[in-house]
Amino acid sequence: MYPQLDPQFQTQIDQAASAIRAGQLVVYPTETSYGIGADATNAEAAAQVNIVKERGADKILPIIVSSVEMAQQYVTISAKAKELIEQHWPGPLTLVLPTKKNTSLAPQIIAPDNTVALRVSGSPIARFLVAAVGRPIVSTSANVSNKPSCYTVDAVQRQFPQNTFAHMIDGGELELLPSTTLARVKKDSVTILRQGGVQI
Repeated sequence: MYPQLDPQFQTQIDQAASAIRAGQLVVYPTETSYGIGADATNAEAAAQVNIVKERGADKILPIIVSSVEMAQQYVTISAKAKELIEQHWPGPLTLVLPTKKNTSLAPQIIAPDNTVALRVSGSPIARFLVAAVGRPIVSTSANVSNKPSCYTVDAVQRQFPQNTFAHMIDGGELELLPSTTLARVKKDSVTILRQGGVQI
């Protein structure tokens, strides 16, 4: 089922996906640091992410999708956005794109200007996790607000109380890499909101 992954991750991904579908929070490795995962269509789960991170309830949460096809279900992709996607996805480029009408995404995912921040992760584990869930998941760093990002599961456990997460996928120690680049795309216009590992 997961031919591109080490078999050790198959069971972990299935367990994490089941927890997410049940409205619980999990931790998983991304291409930059460990992240907190939750069902991006579940408002209660999304709200819980902000609570455990000790950040404001009004903070908009980015998400990851498993493919461009999944992204197209939720956002409108302009020609310029498509060009960036072809160059940098999967990878650490988060695009802020217009939300489609009647989306099933939780309110915490949609900004006041009706945009969503999303990417296809460069981590195969993260991509397969989203595919196993069958819908987008929250992708915010697994750290308490204003504390360092975590590159091991042990580091995550030191920041959060026991039993905060239903499951933690241990991908080992992650390489210390720049955060994702965050870019807003409006038709042919691109605005860099945060410079990270991807240069545009």
